[in-house]
Amino acid sequence: MSLLSGARRRRAAALYREAARLARYGAHDRALAAYNRVIELAPGHAEAYYLRGFELSHFGSHAQALADFDQVIALMPGQTDAIYQRGFQLSRLGRHTEALADVDEFLRMAPGNTTALTLRGAELVNLHREEEALEAFDEILAQEPGDAMAHYNRAMTLTLLDRRQEAIAALGQAVACAPDEVFFRIRKGIALVGVGDLESALTELDAACRLQPKAAGEAEAWAAAILWHRGDDRGARERFGRVKGRVTKNPAFDAAELEAIARCGLGDPGGAERELRDAKSRQGPVHQDRLAPLYDLLSAPPLAGVDQLRVIAAADR
Repeated sequence: MSLLSGARRRRAAALYREAARLARYGAHDRALAAYNRVIELAPGHAEAYYLRGFELSHFGSHAQALADFDQVIALMPGQTDAIYQRGFQLSRLGRHTEALADVDEFLRMAPGNTTALTLRGAELVNLHREEEALEAFDEILAQEPGDAMAHYNRAMTLTLLDRRQEAIAALGQAVACAPDEVFFRIRKGIALVGVGDLESALTELDAACRLQPKAAGEAEAWAAAILWHRGDDRGARERFGRVKGRVTKNPAFDAAELEAIARCGLGDPGGAERELRDAKSRQGPVHQDRLAPLYDLLSAPPLAGVDQLRVIAAADR
């Protein structure tokens, strides 16, 4: 910025301060516009590129954010945080080998950083290097034994390794660290279904429903399936009736699938099939089968229409 006129430099500095203020108060679109103007006035303003990268990432523009963090590194070689942020954008773009390289470079400069270790574990999972991912999560827990998310990430990695009892124990640790976190309880309940411990699963799912009754549709669907499997048709129907509109919409297809299953449970298999086909046409191919144990519960005894839903959901997998 040294070659800029004094007036231009002052204008860029004022705009930079205003952009930072706007970002701080959540006006991200206006902050982004202000950072754009700063960079027009001062093309060598590394801090503006850095913070614009954050704004672009906020809007999901990860390729553009990546270009900004590359520019920061070009202007300020070895800028530690920019290297981590570049790795984060690469991760979001699915370039996992490159992302891991950046995270490892960051960790050489900032060893033990738990945020970077979390991303490292995630990238190792993406690269099917689960045993190494466990080491990353264990390193976090050695520093912060009460980190519930690290316990959860460890549990999901153990699940991928088919070490299901260890995964349940890790989920138990996550619940112990964050007893009011409904998501952990639901995941633990589902894991318990996977090993056939339906009583314990129902306990966790019921706890989730009590903690967050207005947004516990997923827990209600799994609880309903357990009751159906046990022959409690009335109890299952009651729980299925609590699913619609109470399932977290991310990912969207999972919510649609659970709501369609609940519709089957309420005696409308035709409507459930139409609902799921419509969701599938909007979503496209779905590459996971997270709900397989749920379908298994509803197949013994068979719930009318649920087999057809399973076929629709599995198409193109």
